[in-house]
Amino acid sequence: RTAANGRALDVFRHRVPSPLPRWRSVSCQRAPVQHQCQCQSRASLSSLMLPRSLARRAAAACTARHGSRCLSTAAADQTYDLAVVGGGVMGVWAAIAAAKRGASVALADQFEPAHVHGSSHGDGRIYRLAYEQDHYVDMMERSLPLWHELQEAAGEPLLARTGGITVADAAAAGENRNDALRAIYARRGIPHETLSAAATNQRFPQFSLSPSLEALYQPDFGVLFASKSVAAAWAYARALGVDTYVPFRAAAFRSDGGQGQGSVVLSEQGAELRSRSLVVAPGAWLSSLSHTLFGLRIPTRVSAETVCYYRPQAESAGSTRGPVPDHSYRSMPVFIFQTENGCEGMSGMGYYGLPTIDVPGVKASAHYCGPTVHPDAR
Repeated sequence: RTAANGRALDVFRHRVPSPLPRWRSVSCQRAPVQHQCQCQSRASLSSLMLPRSLARRAAAACTARHGSRCLSTAAADQTYDLAVVGGGVMGVWAAIAAAKRGASVALADQFEPAHVHGSSHGDGRIYRLAYEQDHYVDMMERSLPLWHELQEAAGEPLLARTGGITVADAAAAGENRNDALRAIYARRGIPHETLSAAATNQRFPQFSLSPSLEALYQPDFGVLFASKSVAAAWAYARALGVDTYVPFRAAAFRSDGGQGQGSVVLSEQGAELRSRSLVVAPGAWLSSLSHTLFGLRIPTRVSAETVCYYRPQAESAGSTRGPVPDHSYRSMPVFIFQTENGCEGMSGMGYYGLPTIDVPGVKASAHYCGPTVHPDAR
């Protein structure tokens, strides 16, 4: 990162000054591009010339081992009310919603649940009300009860309420993005509090804001344990009767010629997934898959974003501020900095960060600074 990035992010206590390379970084992560196909496809089973009864038994054995069905010759006879292609956070919740309404549902993905090739993974992701638009606040208020529902079904912690601060330049007249947040919070009756830099540092000793900054505190921010949550959502979907198919990399689409009222999605291995309705939730593969399946051109920019984890440094000799405070999600709020991050095209998006969850360090990153990539080549 640049020296400017270092100055903007130099807000935690127990750190040496900028530039950023002098910070003690635990790890910087990029998603690897490898996976293992654990279940044989329909084409693989057919190539063995297995009788139908043996194909069914092979599919059942695969399900017992991996929790997902193989698209065997037996599955080719079934037509679902809904098929969902793409099993990230959007796809799996679409499958759950349809199953709760009584539909027969199939959920297919090219990778295993909670894989590291997309954006629905990691030890933690922020959930927040730091939006200036009503529809995002609406989505937040409607989705949070569902995450709590999933947590109850899973019987293990999947999210934690931490509170959150949105930091901006207090002297930026007319440009302080906290003003827009304050306005929507006030209009919608969302609790919030404006804190000076000194008040922020006193309440949250993990931070050391400069006097020119202010923090807008909102108590309902938190962290979602991302990989655990996606895996739990797949388990919840299966408990609701959703059939899951992994691996399934969609390659073609055709209308169901017999009735004209359904669709067939074919995998690269030749497996067929039949349904009366179809949801495609491919995440980073949206542009390529929508063109492959439907001839649609939906322009998107896919970027490979790097996130880093920083270990709080020990208190310097002679300090009078006491021991190092707890930087875990049990004590430290999530944070968003409404400051320029120096990235071309998205320079106003700033930075964000989470307290320590599983990885031993505070997670921090700039918004939209990564290089443009193809999702298959990350």
